[in-house]
Amino acid sequence: MRENFYAGILGQNTNLPQDLCSISDDELIQTVEHMLSELGVNSNKTKAKDERIQQIIANIVLGKWLNYSVKEIAEAVFLSESRLTHLFKEEAGVSLKSYILIRKMERAYKYVSSGGKITQAAQEAGFSSSAHLAYTCKTLTGISITDVLKHH
Repeated sequence: MRENFYAGILGQNTNLPQDLCSISDDELIQTVEHMLSELGVNSNKTKAKDERIQQIIANIVLGKWLNYSVKEIAEAVFLSESRLTHLFKEEAGVSLKSYILIRKMERAYKYVSSGGKITQAAQEAGFSSSAHLAYTCKTLTGISITDVLKHH
């Protein structure tokens, strides 16, 4: 199942090691960034033209709005929830909820790969618990957060 996930996300020519502990930090970061890119999420900047969407992305990347609901973000940029979700998907290529979740996971992976504990990573990234972080990471990427910790 994991191989099918990676093949779909990363393409046919990807040879992921069976043991994530055997790859370097740089290779792990490149793999996660490539996965994000294939999911339509640019890990640096987006091509969004609407200033409100640029503002949302900037605040999420900076961590200011990682724990905001779609309703709170909509209120902050003076849009209805419906209009915001449609506009964000159109501009960013991914739903706002998915974008927030991906950024939370990215933040947690970076925290753990820099030597942080999983519980603290979950807190820093805005997850309700370390169990929620572990479940979300494993379900969405196939890479467990403990594999990242072991790798470090």
